[in-house]
Amino acid sequence: MATATVQLLMEAERQAQDIVNKAKREKTTMLKAAREEARDEISAYKGERDRGFQEFVQAHTGDTNERTTVMRAETDKQIQQIYAETQANGAAVLRLLIETVLDVDKREEHAEH
Repeated sequence: MATATVQLLMEAERQAQDIVNKAKREKTTMLKAAREEARDEISAYKGERDRGFQEFVQAHTGDTNERTTVMRAETDKQIQQIYAETQANGAAVLRLLIETVLDVDKREEHAEH
């Protein structure tokens, strides 16, 4: 009877060890699956964020040729404005410069006498 009880206990211990080993294998399998799922989710999230960033960059920078054309047009407009102001005020500026130069000459003549 003692031998049968020992045999029964040894069988129970073996079954318990099998249950523990099975639980460890299942845990390892579940961890691997969770790791792969997390990796997939991270990859999907990264792809989503990258697409969002690319859309943001595209929306805020626009087409380079378009920006160059706009800048060129603005520059040409400013050059034309400066040219028009020069044409309109050139004679007055020239007259003011001549008066100032001549005025200095008159002051020097008075200082010498």
